Amino acid sequence: MASAYADYAAGGSSQSEQRPNLLLTDEMQGGQAITSDDVVVRMPIYATTNAGEAQSQQYASFVIMSLFDKVDKSAADGMTQEEFANSVRGAATPTIGVWENRVVYVGFGDVPSGNGTSTLNVKNLFDGNGEAVVEYILDQTGVSPAQKAIVMKYFSTAGPNGGDITSFLVEMRADASEDGRYENTATLTYGDSSSSQGSGSAYFTEISGGVEVRDGKAILTKVDAGDAGITLSGAVFKLEKMQPDNSWETVAGSERLTTNASGQITVAGLLLGQYRFVEIEPPAGYVMEAEPIGFAITSSMPDHTATMTAENTKSPVLGKVVLTKVDADDETVKLPGAVFKLEERAADGTWTDLPGYEALTTDGGGLITVEDLVVGTYRFVEVSAPEGYELETTPIEFTLAEDTPGLEVAVTAPNTKSPVLGGAVLKKVDAEDPTAVLSGATFKLEQLLADGAWGTVPGHGALVTGADGLIEVRDLLVGSYRFVETAAPEGYVLDDTPVEFSVAVGQPAQAELTMKNTPVPPDPEEPVVPNEPEEPGTPQQPGTPPAGGTKPVSLAGTGDGASTALAVSTAALALAAAVGGASMLALRRRRR
Repeated sequence: MASAYADYAAGGSSQSEQRPNLLLTDEMQGGQAITSDDVVVRMPIYATTNAGEAQSQQYASFVIMSLFDKVDKSAADGMTQEEFANSVRGAATPTIGVWENRVVYVGFGDVPSGNGTSTLNVKNLFDGNGEAVVEYILDQTGVSPAQKAIVMKYFSTAGPNGGDITSFLVEMRADASEDGRYENTATLTYGDSSSSQGSGSAYFTEISGGVEVRDGKAILTKVDAGDAGITLSGAVFKLEKMQPDNSWETVAGSERLTTNASGQITVAGLLLGQYRFVEIEPPAGYVMEAEPIGFAITSSMPDHTATMTAENTKSPVLGKVVLTKVDADDETVKLPGAVFKLEERAADGTWTDLPGYEALTTDGGGLITVEDLVVGTYRFVEVSAPEGYELETTPIEFTLAEDTPGLEVAVTAPNTKSPVLGGAVLKKVDAEDPTAVLSGATFKLEQLLADGAWGTVPGHGALVTGADGLIEVRDLLVGSYRFVETAAPEGYVLDDTPVEFSVAVGQPAQAELTMKNTPVPPDPEEPVVPNEPEEPGTPQQPGTPPAGGTKPVSLAGTGDGASTALAVSTAALALAAAVGGASMLALRRRRR
């Protein structure tokens, strides 16, 4: 400022160096409390020498609070301290902000703006008559014409600064600590990162006009979080005050403060400063509130009284469920080793796993017990069945309500025994050589039905022996079965005699069966039909024997005697051949 006065005094017209986004930060120390109403910003008019040097004497100062907005915030408003500071610094209007009754931020904007349009401009004082007021003040104080000219030029709206205010007095009406000492460090930040700091300490010989104020009062009302019209008695708090080193210390006599029938605690005789209520016992049936409730007693507060409301959420109604896993055919048989997950139904009707309850296993007595469940609708979902039993895929749903007797639900979860499954291997071999396996034989598999009839097992109507001569069937339920051959292997006679077997508890898991087929016999040879015998010729009439009765002599194979004998022999031979052929034919027919 001195350099600006000197420049004006020398007839210069340079604009004051601009400080963009000018922010003053001052944190209260030692448990001091403050609000935005406790901060006052003034515009000073300093005396100068005829050479333009600024003097410590003030001709006057104007309160310019009408040019500032005020805002008080805390973490309870859903923002961080840094976010709050940036909001004050970047506000469109000069702003005084106080964070949690202890940190003061004053945002001035760009100083000077450089175009005379800033909110912080002398023309905005006294309805546009700021220069006239300054001139009047100077006339009243009897400054020399040279001094007046310098000051008026400095504040002129026609000057290089456009009448922007470039000097400020910030008054913070904080309450002194109990030992009368107050320390602080103020920071002035501008631009992106530039800053300057000033620190110091002061001793206050008077507190609020020389009288120690102990008329601060705090009134806390405890209510139901779901219905503020319900006040809660029986909550116990302690009251703490922030100390000069920013630690917290319990206020003497406020170690156990209990809400009355109206849900209230009233504490009087408090010094100015920052305090907090800390809940140490919740009302009966409610959850403990861990977050302290902070407040401040400041000199600017009406009647030095702070009022606040503290909420508590009802303790959830807790119940339990007991699941018993039993045999579906005999509920006296309890089943250990079943694994379940527990799901909870949401408000939209969807189901979600309850954390920590994804793998609940039935104990030796077949039981699962789950406690501390809030009222609501749940279901057990089986994820692994007991050994020897089928998995039950239907969830078991139940509801815990506030009116549930004893707040306990019992459910039963039956399981059906896994069916006994068996199978069979059929081997097809040659009847004359059992080592020769037969492929290509076709069978159907039939099961004995309840009515005594046989029915083909679905999917088993055309079973064919492979290259190893085998047919294998599996996963057959308990019952009686049979293989029925429907097509023989090539070159073999069909054997349609059924081969039966059964699947039962205690039997081998797989029946082994063997079926034989006889080769088809070769076709018989056609018999040789003998030729028909020739008719014998007519024998010659014998001649008259010679006289004397002597018989004629014939040589064998000659003459008529020989012809006759040959004919007889041929006829006999043909008859023998015919008889022999007939006998052979009869024998072959018998073999067929």
